[in-house]
This record gives sequence, structure tokens and C-alpha cells, in this order.
Amino acid sequence: MVSPSVQASPLDGVRWTVERHVGELTLAEPDTRNAFSTSLLRGVHRGLDLAQQNPEVRVLLILAEGPHFSAGADLKSLMQAHAHDEETLVAHAQPIADLFRRVGDFPKPVVVGIQGAAIGGGFGLACAADLVVAASNARFSCPEVRLGLFPFLLMPALRKALGDRRALQLALTGEELNAEQALAAGVVGDVVAPSSLDAQARALAQQVARASPRALDLGMRAFRATTGHPWEQALQTQLRLRSRCLRGTDVREGVSAFLEKREPQWAPRQPTG
Repeated sequence: MVSPSVQASPLDGVRWTVERHVGELTLAEPDTRNAFSTSLLRGVHRGLDLAQQNPEVRVLLILAEGPHFSAGADLKSLMQAHAHDEETLVAHAQPIADLFRRVGDFPKPVVVGIQGAAIGGGFGLACAADLVVAASNARFSCPEVRLGLFPFLLMPALRKALGDRRALQLALTGEELNAEQALAAGVVGDVVAPSSLDAQARALAQQVARASPRALDLGMRAFRATTGHPWEQALQTQLRLRSRCLRGTDVREGVSAFLEKREPQWAPRQPTG
């Protein structure tokens, strides 16, 4: 039963709840190892809409039911792909491409908890996220080359998390990373016991959600907007957004709370323009 402090909504293929400023989106088709079915993708996109539109949500947390995070693409659909024309295949794959783009550009921090297999699109989703906690039994791979394909849609996310050379090596070989290797490669930030994965991922999301909503809004905007930009251009953007942050009330409240040894009382989230 969901406690009164939690907002819950049923969606196709996923579960959605909001508690203490964290929107929790759970992949909920464990019988198919949370493969990217039409229903699951529809539910995930709807969950992203809800997280983005709800001013009470400061952080998005993505978890998964069952022993595996996600097996990625539905293999049955790949077997039937040859029967369709190019435009049909592009339209069919667009929701997956949009998922990686939306998570990678999401205006709020995205935390993901990974257990078991994160294969293909599951690996891409982990790489597109901002902060990743992995269970010690997690494993990551993009084995498309072994299936006569290439991880085309994953490449922007893989490059973001791994850099060009390592991303290409994994794409060309289908090599699997275990949790410790993923930690060393920078794909994940923490490795924890499988039994504590959800709790640890929630704790990380809650830690981020305690920050000023204005600082999170402007900070994520600064991070997204300046990725890959030359230093001078990036610093000019950062200077402008820093000034906008200083003009709000949260900095005064944060400093006062620190000096008075109390928890800050942030202003409600407002559009930051």
C-alpha cells in the first residue's frame, strides 16, 4: 500500500510515484526482463512528461523490477525488421532514440539504479543518465554486432559516459563490463550489494533533492548548455546563470541556515526563465 505522502499513478509498463521531491519511475515488465516493448516505452515517456511537468519533482529516479534492469530491444521485432521499409523502421525506433535524448537532456538530475543485465538499450539508458548506482551483480553490454547489427542509437549516450575510444571498442566487440569495470570506466558512480540497491539509489536521489530547487534548475541548465563548448563560451554562460542564481532568495536562505545550524527552507520552485 502506498503511504499518504506518496503520489502514485499507473502507467503502461511502468510504475510512477512521487515522494519528498523525487519522482520514481520503475520499469515494471520483469517477465520480459524489462525489454523495450511498445507499452514500456510509452509508459517511460509518459513518466518523463510527469517528472518534467511536476514542480514538486526535483530529481528523477529510474529503477527496475525483477532480477534485471533491462534487456534492451525486443528481439522478436528485430527478426521481423527486414519486412518493413526504411521509413517504417525509422518510425518504429524513434521512441527509443527519443528516450536516450530526453534522459540525456533532461532538465532535472536523473539517477538510475542498475541490477543484473543492462543490455543494449538498457546500457544506453544508464549511460544517458547523470548518476548511476549499480548492484555488484550488474553487467553492461551492447552486443548488437553479434546479432548482425550495430548499436547506432546508443552511440551518443555511450560516448557521453565512456569517451570515443572506449565507446567504440565496446560497440565493435560486444564486450561485457561487470559492475567493477563499469565503475572504473566511469559508467557508474557507486557499486552496492544487490539487496541494498533500491535503498542506496533512493538515498542518493533524496540527497540531491534536498538542494535548492533554483540551484538545481540553473545548475542543470548550465551543465547541459555548456557540455562540449570552448572554455570561454562555457564560462560566459556559467557567469550569467550564476548571477541569476545569486539574485534569488535561496542563496540568502542557504547561508542563513548554515550559520544558524538549521535545515534551509527553500522557496517553491519557480520558472527560472
